[in-house]
Amino acid sequence: MNFALLLAAGQGTRFGSEKPKQLIKLLGKAALIYSIETFEACKQIDRYGLIVPADKLKLFEKTVAPNNLNKLQFITAGGGSRRESVEKGLIKIASVLNTPPKTILIHDSARPAIQLRLLDKLYHKFEQLQAEVAGVIPAIPPADTVKRIDLNQEIDSQVVGETIRRQSLRLVQTPQLFNYDILTNAHAKWNESEEPTDDAMMIETLNKKIAFVEGERANRKLTHPEDKQLLEIYLSQLKESCFNDR
Repeated sequence: MNFALLLAAGQGTRFGSEKPKQLIKLLGKAALIYSIETFEACKQIDRYGLIVPADKLKLFEKTVAPNNLNKLQFITAGGGSRRESVEKGLIKIASVLNTPPKTILIHDSARPAIQLRLLDKLYHKFEQLQAEVAGVIPAIPPADTVKRIDLNQEIDSQVVGETIRRQSLRLVQTPQLFNYDILTNAHAKWNESEEPTDDAMMIETLNKKIAFVEGERANRKLTHPEDKQLLEIYLSQLKESCFNDR
């Protein structure tokens, strides 16, 4: 079985809205509904769970209720950090399934422009390399010049330390696909003081290999208010092309 977790428990403080950004309307539809629709249409995903803020559980249940949810296994409360939310999702999976899934897909619901073709690439690459890697993630090359800032100087971030060669750099996105047992083990063994920014970072501490596929520029994250307009443009274009060729 292939299971997926859709993360929607973030507070979205950078977006500056009283409403959780996952519920912000994009072209008249809550942002997280786009990912749910894609999960429902993805032939590789058998079941999925939705991780939401503990204090807004009823609100999220009400939001998703009108949709045709054949694969939704559960809606459960997340934690105080991204890591804790994923961990709670993994614990929930273990409690509702008799047999652990083969793979686990982690996706941020704040990336609503996810397309089926990206999911196809992730599952295909993992199928090819599962004996060699613990997971597969989408990544895109940076378009801008990247510089390391020397934070040890007195004037702090105004000082440039060096320019980093872009050829070896990638900007990582979700969804991220992993071997379920390995990701569960990575969470169980995590004891770093710094919170990980994604699950691939946690698996890297186990000295496991992570492969990548080419991500998509449209798969941007709803982080700042200006992202809303850009995402609506992308989603409108997807809709015009029959949204993921469905």
